[in-house]
Amino acid sequence: MAQAPDSGRLFQEDLKSEPFWMLVACILINRTHWRQVQPVLAKLLARCEGPKDLLSIPIMDLINLIRPLGFYNRRASTLRRFAADWIKKPPRSSEDVAGMTGCGMYAIQSYEIFVENEVPMGVVSDHKLVWYLEQRSEQFKVPDLSVPRAL
Repeated sequence: MAQAPDSGRLFQEDLKSEPFWMLVACILINRTHWRQVQPVLAKLLARCEGPKDLLSIPIMDLINLIRPLGFYNRRASTLRRFAADWIKKPPRSSEDVAGMTGCGMYAIQSYEIFVENEVPMGVVSDHKLVWYLEQRSEQFKVPDLSVPRAL
């Protein structure tokens, strides 16, 4: 059984009704921890309503805002490209998310679980996502997550 997150809750649960921000959080959490991302995301949410506002933040302001997370130049560039992708074509499915800047397997599977309310295709390797699915095995009818699902 996978280990529960410290809070007993995943950030995706709180952001699933706002998929843009859930995916932004997925991008920000890469190579760091939620306790570091949470205050940065709160500042972004206080400053922006959505992707257009995110794009309107001057690049140096965005860099300074996300500096505590490290890799701030790359993250700022990724966030801006992701926001532009979203404006151009908001995702309607996890397949659309897969084609968006900065969205790797963790973001795709988060979208499948929390927005589409589906068990992801393939192996779920993130231990927090595995924990979430295990906790809700009745809701999701979770198969053995170590074996890829047939396409």
